[in-house]
Amino acid sequence: MMKTHFSGNFRQRTVFCLLLWFVSTTAFSEIISFGTHFRHLQDTFETMKVSFAVPDAFERIIVPQKGTELYIKFALRPKAKPSSMSTTRSFKSTNSLSDEHTEVRHCLFLDTGTTEQSFNREFIVFMLNCASLVSGRELTVADFSSISKAELTKTCKADVGYICYVANPHSRFTAGYNQMMLEFYGKQGTGIVMRATVSNTSKALTSRTGAFMKARSSFSF
Repeated sequence: MMKTHFSGNFRQRTVFCLLLWFVSTTAFSEIISFGTHFRHLQDTFETMKVSFAVPDAFERIIVPQKGTELYIKFALRPKAKPSSMSTTRSFKSTNSLSDEHTEVRHCLFLDTGTTEQSFNREFIVFMLNCASLVSGRELTVADFSSISKAELTKTCKADVGYICYVANPHSRFTAGYNQMMLEFYGKQGTGIVMRATVSNTSKALTSRTGAFMKARSSFSF
């Protein structure tokens, strides 16, 4: 029976492959953490000290996770409004569905050890990298507006919050949608919630009666 031995060349190739695997794994881990004390919750059973709620006129939905850049922990969709057309017709009036093709998605990132001094800086770094990832292009602080302390206290009890509108995003996360409103909320010692309202209708994002405004109470720290 022939015995197989490791040749010098084979051994070198094996070591090289293992080294390449280690470097790529480490690099991928760094991309996900962005060099901060925040870790993306990618498991269905992982939890963080944040509570979710389904606002009136919404329903919770399951979003396919395969291929998306970030794991979507909690997702909502506005319930379809009753059609204003005759029930004998086999289709719905698009005018009665202003929030059609709209989803409100939430991604969670656990605080694994920030301090009061480092939290805001690390929050900004993580926010910009996540935002650029799901937008498909680089975003900067100038693209965001800060959310007032009064609004944060009223809606979700966060320490800090930022918002940004993204037109024509190009990522797997936003596939099928051409508009996105991105919100980042952080609480030191707990983590970050990214809320992304994705839609194909501007009214869903800009109207006072649209999905974006109606979903303001979807979570709280």
